[in-house]
This record gives sequence, C-alpha cells and structure tokens, in this order.
Amino acid sequence: IMNENTIQVVDDWASYKDTFNSSYENTATSAFNMMINDFVYYHEKGLRTNKIGIPAGRFSGSEKLPEKIEAYYYSKNSFGNLSKTLVLEAIFAVENIFLGKNSEGTEGPSYKSYLDYLNSDIGSTVVSRLEQSKEELNKLEENFITQIEIDNNSMLLFFDILQKIVVNFKTDMLSNFNIAVDYTDADGD
Repeated sequence: IMNENTIQVVDDWASYKDTFNSSYENTATSAFNMMINDFVYYHEKGLRTNKIGIPAGRFSGSEKLPEKIEAYYYSKNSFGNLSKTLVLEAIFAVENIFLGKNSEGTEGPSYKSYLDYLNSDIGSTVVSRLEQSKEELNKLEENFITQIEIDNNSMLLFFDILQKIVVNFKTDMLSNFNIAVDYTDADGD
C-alpha cells in the first residue's frame, strides 16, 4: 500500500506541478497558502503534539501516556527504539522544507530565503531553534518509554523548544507572508 500511495503522489504531482508553479495569488485556496499552512500544521500537530506532547502528558493534565509514542509496540517489545529516531527524522524534514533543501542537500528558494528577503530575522531564529531542538533531542533516551518513566521533565522541556518554533512559524512567519492560519486549535499559541 505504501508503494501504491507513493506512486499516486508522484503521479499527482506530475500533473499538478505546473498549476502549483503558476499560482501567485494569496488566497485561502492558493497553492502556496495551503502548502505553508500544511507545513505549519505538521510541525505543530504531527511533530510537537503527537510525537512529544501527548505521550509526555502535556495535554492530559500531566498524566503521562507513554503508550502514545510513535512505534510504541516496536519499542515496548525490545525490537529496537524508533521513537527518538522518528522524531529526529521529522525535525530534519521540517528543517529541509524550511531551508528549501533538495534530496542532495542543496538549499534553494525557501521559506527562510523569503523571510531573509523581507529583512526578517525570523528565519535565522528558526534555524537556531531547530539546531537547539536537535541538541536537546540528542540528550533524551533512545526509547521514549524509558525517557517518560525516568525523566519526563526533559520531554516537556523538549516540547517547549518545539513550541517556540510553532510560535515562530504560526505567528511570525505567517504574518510576514500575510497568510492566515487555515486551521483552528485551542492550545493558546
């Protein structure tokens, strides 16, 4: 199924690429607007909330929920520890999109380069915070089940670093790009 989905995405992109590249308007349904909102949503919900916040109890009145980590059964059954690895890959993905890195690691036009063009220091702030997030992640246990059990405060501190990036993306970057958030939440960004 993953192979079929990947083929479908590649095929869809081939037919949509020209439409995307010619979309210059800034409306709620424009390509750029939808893409950047999905990017911010992924960082906020997919990475910060789902991979860290929920398991660490940030949204459950401090009740730790280690069973909510990504690849829980894999980690629980001692096949290996994927939870930290998957978070690191997610951070790399966010960083690569933000910096416009291609599959060879070459940077091109990006959210950061546009922020730099607008004379905003937000781009360099995000880069610094992404580096800080990788450094703090490196301090955590390989297995987040163990991390949550022995030192959940470190998980919550890591969550706080990711939250600062959410504010940079959702408030600062979108404001500079004159783009409205197209999703709602209630966690008080």
